[in-house]
Amino acid sequence: MAGLSSNSTSAVSWGAVFAGAAAAAALSFLLMVLGFGFGLLSVSPWSGEGVDAQTIGFGSIVWLIIIQLAAAGLGGYLAGRLRTKWPDVHTDEVYFRDTAHGLVTWSVSTLVAVVFFSGSAAAIMMGGAKAVSGAADQGMSAAEQVLDEQDFYARRLLRTENWDESADAGRIDEVSAILVRTLRDGEMSDSDREYLVDMVEARSDLSRNNAADRVDTVISDAEAYYQQALEMVDDARRAAAWTAIWMFVALLAGAFFAALMATFGGRQRDSVLGAQV
Repeated sequence: MAGLSSNSTSAVSWGAVFAGAAAAAALSFLLMVLGFGFGLLSVSPWSGEGVDAQTIGFGSIVWLIIIQLAAAGLGGYLAGRLRTKWPDVHTDEVYFRDTAHGLVTWSVSTLVAVVFFSGSAAAIMMGGAKAVSGAADQGMSAAEQVLDEQDFYARRLLRTENWDESADAGRIDEVSAILVRTLRDGEMSDSDREYLVDMVEARSDLSRNNAADRVDTVISDAEAYYQQALEMVDDARRAAAWTAIWMFVALLAGAFFAALMATFGGRQRDSVLGAQV
């Protein structure tokens, strides 16, 4: 009869698993909303006000870990506390099943959050990765925008008193193409530089030395702006990588804590029922 009893009782209490997963998802969503509110309070549209981006990033990582531990712990504990009692099952097997219940509960809640991320707790959990990915895209767009707006630097180079800009549209395009090629190659060829110096000298009252200084200044400004945009891309890339790594750590910690709390909850359930008997 003992063997029949243990075999006829399911090893997985799906009702307890789904109840724990629902509680974990709900608590995760509540804490995410709370964290979002704290985030809005910490930033300010005014220059010099609010916390910096590095502080916000560190706080977001810590808060994500707290959310994972709290939600996964609650879900795992409920799954262990609500699961069916397994009569005539060895203690080691009971611990294993409780651990499995915690992991399955964490897996269900995580998968549900991922599937419904657009309107659930995962929206904010995935928001960190999306924000950093968006920062990387923004940085790349800024770098491309520098190349696309070289006509601004071309106008600075060709500007003179009483200048009819529309009449020099062809020259603006030509200078812009030279500047774009310079930024992509990393340096301007001597022939292109001499050509621009001749053009500036012929169009203005500047001496050749002053014309050369204007060309060098414009090129230097364009290169500095372009390098700044590339640094934004690189910073966003590193931030995206570390965000993904810390999200992995947070999820892994949540899985472990869910299994631990399920074991704790299952042990409490069995001890309470044993005391009543």
